[in-house]
Amino acid sequence: MKSLQLRLKLLGIIIISLAGSNLYLAPGLTWGSSHNSSTLKPNFTWEFTKAPRLPGATVAHSATVLQNGDVLVLGGYGKLFGRLPMATTLARIYEPNKNTWRVLKSSLHTGRLGHAAIRMIDGKVLVVGGRGQTSRPLYSIEIFDPNSEQFRAVASLRYRRSRPRLNLLKQNRVLITGHHRKPEIFQPDPKSPTGFISRLLKQSSRYSHSNHNALNLPDGSILLAAGGYGAFERFHPDSKTFSTCKARLPTAIDDQAAAILFNEKILLAGGQKFGPTISIGQSWIYDPQTDQLQSGPALTVKLRNKPNAEPVILNGVSDLQAIDLFALDSHLRGRYIFLCGGEYDAGKNGQQDIVLDCAWVYDAVRNRLIDVGPMFYPHDEFALAPLSAPKNQARVLIIGGYGADDSFQSHCEIFSFQLLP
Repeated sequence: MKSLQLRLKLLGIIIISLAGSNLYLAPGLTWGSSHNSSTLKPNFTWEFTKAPRLPGATVAHSATVLQNGDVLVLGGYGKLFGRLPMATTLARIYEPNKNTWRVLKSSLHTGRLGHAAIRMIDGKVLVVGGRGQTSRPLYSIEIFDPNSEQFRAVASLRYRRSRPRLNLLKQNRVLITGHHRKPEIFQPDPKSPTGFISRLLKQSSRYSHSNHNALNLPDGSILLAAGGYGAFERFHPDSKTFSTCKARLPTAIDDQAAAILFNEKILLAGGQKFGPTISIGQSWIYDPQTDQLQSGPALTVKLRNKPNAEPVILNGVSDLQAIDLFALDSHLRGRYIFLCGGEYDAGKNGQQDIVLDCAWVYDAVRNRLIDVGPMFYPHDEFALAPLSAPKNQARVLIIGGYGADDSFQSHCEIFSFQLLP
């Protein structure tokens, strides 16, 4: 997790490009040992392009794709008048068709950072928890209506939650986990046609996951992974119960990236060892059907600190984010996972954290991580959002976050990906 401290400044970025785009391994080239040393056929190209800057530089904000494809960015930690740090109430929308941002006239009722937001079945956006101006976790919940572009404060959480995780359930309900062993379900209030309530589950989870991953599995259950533990748990919505998995990570880890693959297995990448806060460069593949865990390819983390110089190889990355490039394509879903950003934390030895400009694509069919970095800017505590794209193409908006010198940056960029015929 990123703390508010000075970070080691990255002195430069090498953009490896060819007419603005990159080729995934030309014929005849091979990867090193961390990439399985086998010859790969080129099957995609990629490109990073600069996008308009986010109005109001912030970190730890949320990004939610609306039904019309626009991206709603809420809250975050920013600076009032460029000087005073604050938990913001800002609401901004990126319009991909116009490639522009606009600031909404309405705003959050409560300034918040490290919160969670999710688009519900009815198209409205649920905003939950986070931390406020005093840095204390929040009880508050809000709903954003895209039609009126207004916010409404609704039912409060039963427990304060920072960095909660939200998972859609049936009947416009949402599971809320994190920061406590007692999860909650947000749902319509049966006593009010327009009201909502948040109810505690009778059964507790075994672990108080925090900075964890929560994934909707194809069988309808929800997997809670790591978050200060090496454990996996599953929540079963029909019975509202938890079951503990036998498989475990080799150590307690949080701040990992995770994604569901085409074969219903789970990719877990990077993170940091809980306690010593040392970033790691490992990945794992977890199979929920067999409850087995195996090692995946290593993340090669490069610090490109001088032009025309060999990059420094770091030992790991935490706070990186992952997104399925073809989540809405039934044929390509779970085959190409984009991972980027985050920080390198050397642990409690006095070294400063380093914000990273690294990026990878995980080719799930070939079980390989392909280095597609660097990005234009390093990003930590940032947000990702998928954008619409033609068939066999994908685009991802990378939004703000901490910069290389610990700044609250407004820089945004777009990762474009295209499968070759």
